[in-house]
Amino acid sequence: MLGGDSSSDPGPIALGGGGLANFPPLPIPIRRDARLLTSPTELKPPYPELKILSGEEATLQLRLTINESGRVTAVDPVGPADRVFLEAARRYLIAHWRYAPATVDGRPTGSSITISLRFQLDG
Repeated sequence: MLGGDSSSDPGPIALGGGGLANFPPLPIPIRRDARLLTSPTELKPPYPELKILSGEEATLQLRLTINESGRVTAVDPVGPADRVFLEAARRYLIAHWRYAPATVDGRPTGSSITISLRFQLDG
């Protein structure tokens, strides 16, 4: 006991019947992850013109922050990412991608997920 009189310490608390109290189990929250709602035809960000001209491709690992309304509010790289591809992805995902938000016990909550996004030239 810090700075106090040890005579005020009640010691162990005895329970009636000499056993341990039976407390009801704590409820386990039911969690559901965010679920993508954006149509598959609207998932692909526009290819950066500069990267088309240079013939560059990229695969980005991105952490998306999703708010309780299902909007993407932040797009952050996980590991190294080309700045031009990252900014193209960030602008597009924030503006266009929508999710059914994650829930805890049926109540919407913010969450984050990690995705892989590929910029690939066709042909």
